[in-house]
Amino acid sequence: MGADQIIDRQTLHNLSSTEPKPCSDSEYTEHGSFEGDTQSEQDEEEWLSGDGVCPTTAEFDTCCQTSRDAWNHAALRSTLCFNDTYIDTFLDILRDVPSFYHEPPENIHITGGHKSPLVLRSSFQLETTQDDACDQRWKFIDYFQCIGFPLSMVSRLKVVASDSTCLPNSRRTGYLTSITLAWSYIISCRWVEILQSAGETCMLFHQNDTEYTVGFWETINQNRWSAQIKRDKGTWFSPWMLQQHNPDLHQNWGWVRTSPDSALAFDILLEFCTSEQLEQEFLVGLATVLLLTSRNTPSPRMEPPITISRPATKSAQSHTKFRQLFKRIDKCMSLSATQDALESLLCSAFFNPGIPCNLVGAESFGIKQALLADGTEYDTFLKGIATRAPYLIFFWRAAVQNDQVLPLLNLALRRLPPICLVAAFWTNTIQSFLQVKYFSQSIKPDFITRAEEFSISFYCRNETPVPWTPSPPFGVTNLENLSLEIKAHHEHSHWPRSWSNKWVLRSGENVTINSKDQIPPQLFPHPYHNYPNSIESLEKPSYPRQVAEEQSWNATSRLFNWHRHYDDGLWLDDGTCDIQFIRHLQQHPWIVDPFDDDDDDECDPSGEGEHPRSRNKRVSEWNAQVVQY
Repeated sequence: MGADQIIDRQTLHNLSSTEPKPCSDSEYTEHGSFEGDTQSEQDEEEWLSGDGVCPTTAEFDTCCQTSRDAWNHAALRSTLCFNDTYIDTFLDILRDVPSFYHEPPENIHITGGHKSPLVLRSSFQLETTQDDACDQRWKFIDYFQCIGFPLSMVSRLKVVASDSTCLPNSRRTGYLTSITLAWSYIISCRWVEILQSAGETCMLFHQNDTEYTVGFWETINQNRWSAQIKRDKGTWFSPWMLQQHNPDLHQNWGWVRTSPDSALAFDILLEFCTSEQLEQEFLVGLATVLLLTSRNTPSPRMEPPITISRPATKSAQSHTKFRQLFKRIDKCMSLSATQDALESLLCSAFFNPGIPCNLVGAESFGIKQALLADGTEYDTFLKGIATRAPYLIFFWRAAVQNDQVLPLLNLALRRLPPICLVAAFWTNTIQSFLQVKYFSQSIKPDFITRAEEFSISFYCRNETPVPWTPSPPFGVTNLENLSLEIKAHHEHSHWPRSWSNKWVLRSGENVTINSKDQIPPQLFPHPYHNYPNSIESLEKPSYPRQVAEEQSWNATSRLFNWHRHYDDGLWLDDGTCDIQFIRHLQQHPWIVDPFDDDDDDECDPSGEGEHPRSRNKRVSEWNAQVVQY
């Protein structure tokens, strides 16, 4: 598949609508619960736990309880007061992120159309072995960054009434709207400065020729500005523009081209926020703007901006931490512009690489019990995030305050999140089992963990995409059952060692952007899974567990069918079970290929298109076949 095809399939927004956000209020219940958390009794079908793929009741309950206890403890250790640690940890994850569009060479690979984003294709090159005998030392991963949006995709601010239950303090939330609009302007100014320095035809327009320090807040609150790039007879706008109306330069509004000054605009905003004790809103506003590029969240819902009569002046104080943040704003833009990077990063707050794919639902169930038991109140949830992932607290707070939290929580705890492995290495955060080296004292010499098998499959084949679930597979594999290609690479010790980012030229050449010489190894104990001792020991799970297991089903099906497709087959024999049982195991509904012609039920690898009743029925039918055999 060519790069242009990939871009077309994976554009940053849904291009079929002028409102490009794919999520809508209709996807969620009236009370803000997770999508699909309610199910009528008539949809229940009996299926059995501990059948060789589905975990036993003891495994499920232990995983759920451990998860619940860990997150309960995390929530008790934190407050929601502003803390410098949150800034420090966020600055830390930005250290290795490349700057946005910094000094690109000529003829880089950029595509875009009249109704589609302007997209830059780059290459992430990951060194996975230093064995001279290996012919697959590097893994190449293409990644895409949005450079500009067409007019139809510019984010629209959804203004809500001041009595919204999501926004408890009307005046502070009104200030938050103004602060967010100011951040939109600051980052868009920086966008113009960066693209101009790279030789692009990029411009900032104001309505009327107004000085920064004279009409700053009026320009911000009334959207009297626009940032655009002209390229190949097309026009695109800053991906970080947040407007209440179309920035149509063809209307007779007295548009005047203006020299951008992002540093001055930042100083004005910083002085206002620190003087009014709005430091937290300052950071939440930044997070809100960085999330505008997400294709998985709706536009932010905010109160009308408050009129600010305060003179626009530069800050006289140093405010070192905040100024360090501005120095890394180009890195923030790069992370925000990278497809699925922020969603993958936000969802990684809940990722536990020690939990196998068939227990993901149990892990998520425990998290929901610990953090979300109070319905639409998110204080406990945010306290847990502040402890476990402090570098993400302002993003999750922004999602809560702007009515964007449910789509993200559904990705993380109900479905499966998108995975941006490139951003994971940039930010030094664990977002996939592919970044982890698993160890175990109990694995026999002639076996390897299935997690290692799947990792080798990914790293030794350049054409293989990132697996469709972040969690590792359960179980082990006999060395004799490895495919020839994986067997050939088994002794090469494939795991992440170093990386580099490359510009991709239209000629096919690659030019280095930045690199990291050494990746610290991430070690975790192997996620063990027991096969049943006998069919008679199987039992029916509780109804709440059946609902939770939907995520485990999706994760297991995606992962094992990813391996089946790219490794030309799948064989689950771990040396502990009868061969006939293994053959039946191959047809388990969580494992079977949904595109197999012999299978009556057609669905996508994620299983999202199949009704829960059909899924449970398939599990019951499979178990009946095993018992009969």
